[in-house]
Amino acid sequence: MVFVVSGWAFEVSLEPHEIGLEEVATLVISHTEAIEEPVLPRVDGLTFQYQGVSQFSSLQVINGKMTASKSFQYSYAILPSREGKFTIPSFEIRDKKNQVYRTEPMVLMVVKKKRTSAPAQRQMEYVLPRIWYELVPDKVAAFQNETVILTGYLMSDQKEALFYPLQEVRGIVADNCLLYDGKSFLSSGVEKRGGYWAKAIHRWVLFGVEPGLLAIAPPQLIAVSPVGQISVPTENIALDIRRMPVFLYRGRLEAEIFSFPSVVTQGTSVEYRVVLRGNGNLNMFSDIFHGMSLSNVSFAPVKVSHGLTNWKRGPEFIQTLSYQITFLKEGVYEIPSRELSYLDEGGQKRRLVLPGKRVQVVAGIQPQESFSPLVLKSTRNIGYIGLSWFFWLMVVVIVVSPWIFVLWHQHEKRLGEDRVYAGYVRSLTQMESYFSLASEALKQGNGKRFAQELYRALFSFLLDREKLPRHVDRKTLLELLRKKGFTEEEGKELETIFHTLEAMAYAPITSSSSLDEVYQKTMRLLKEHYRFL
Repeated sequence: MVFVVSGWAFEVSLEPHEIGLEEVATLVISHTEAIEEPVLPRVDGLTFQYQGVSQFSSLQVINGKMTASKSFQYSYAILPSREGKFTIPSFEIRDKKNQVYRTEPMVLMVVKKKRTSAPAQRQMEYVLPRIWYELVPDKVAAFQNETVILTGYLMSDQKEALFYPLQEVRGIVADNCLLYDGKSFLSSGVEKRGGYWAKAIHRWVLFGVEPGLLAIAPPQLIAVSPVGQISVPTENIALDIRRMPVFLYRGRLEAEIFSFPSVVTQGTSVEYRVVLRGNGNLNMFSDIFHGMSLSNVSFAPVKVSHGLTNWKRGPEFIQTLSYQITFLKEGVYEIPSRELSYLDEGGQKRRLVLPGKRVQVVAGIQPQESFSPLVLKSTRNIGYIGLSWFFWLMVVVIVVSPWIFVLWHQHEKRLGEDRVYAGYVRSLTQMESYFSLASEALKQGNGKRFAQELYRALFSFLLDREKLPRHVDRKTLLELLRKKGFTEEEGKELETIFHTLEAMAYAPITSSSSLDEVYQKTMRLLKEHYRFL
């Protein structure tokens, strides 16, 4: 039976209307508002036992507009002590807004029936605790790259139910975002939330990547109670991710530099390490030297380590960028300062300047012990030398070899001085070196690292192979490639690969088959175009 009063609906139901003497009926009061505890009428032969309240909420998204609604269900178990026809009289219900409703009388028939299970089992049915899972964000609207903290609570009307063993059927599911697990920083305490017992069992840090509504499906859990398994109900949530005018890091940001000595030896590789700390998406700074070019200085691909390390005032991340730098010629070099632009927690634009470094490179000295005299011994006399094939061989060698040495010296000199030429030669002779790190990440199944390394390797290879300047962006690169012989179809396929790798770099999980597919697609494109792989 449903009643509508002043625009608010409530429902009172009795199920079933006929039960056996050893069975239980359920009285349910449903309303869109919380109600005061009702005073149920006394009925001779019937006992009412309060089972608890269930709260349900729903979220609808229509044409980009979210509409939220909720309802409450109050349950009572009815236990008969004898057979007969029982009338439950009308009674009043008062909600929290002081609206008063009156129910209609209800009839319950109790007949003599035999249950297949013992009466003791009936007692277990209606004393089972209510248990459910709530995923609670610290904010429902956030900008791109703004920190959102998700806390998963196990809820129950009985405190001991929060300590049932749990089995995870499926983890949290969310697209177009970065998720970091902060469960290890949770305390094991129990608290009261909305009149129920609550225990925080999950915590994540989320960064929305794409603007729009971000749907999140909480984990699916099963609680193992003393009398069997209980499926833990939960509900999806949605966050409003708002577009930022400028796509920047947002949050606190600090940096520490661990550099090398100011005097190094020519040809020696040294480490330049930058440690970033903050509470935002540090992945925005995955390569601070990207696109930088210094003559006679070789930068190996950056090695990145990233993790959630602390949770005092909130989540704290640390990211280490490690560069191996080799100086190819002696001289004085200046590694320029780098400026990191970002937004603080209040949305104000800031900048963090990483100081530059002046380096003197000195020539390496070969130890004298490494030289040994060449001993020549003549074991036979040569007759008329003009008749010897060895003579003519030596003539050719003496005449031709100086030119070979001159050309080789020019080649070596140009390799050291002309970065474009050096990159072109490398793309012809050492192509596998470009994609070695991406191949390694693919074997390890590290989707994020694979996407970053393959993107960087593909970009660098195309710049070197086509002798293009290092500072071009992706759009300019695609335009230049079309002018240098890439077909329209190849250009579109290359653009698709770049878009796919960008999405993989921010995706929480990517299957191994998807990683291998994009890798093979990239290799096939290069093979068909350059015809030498």
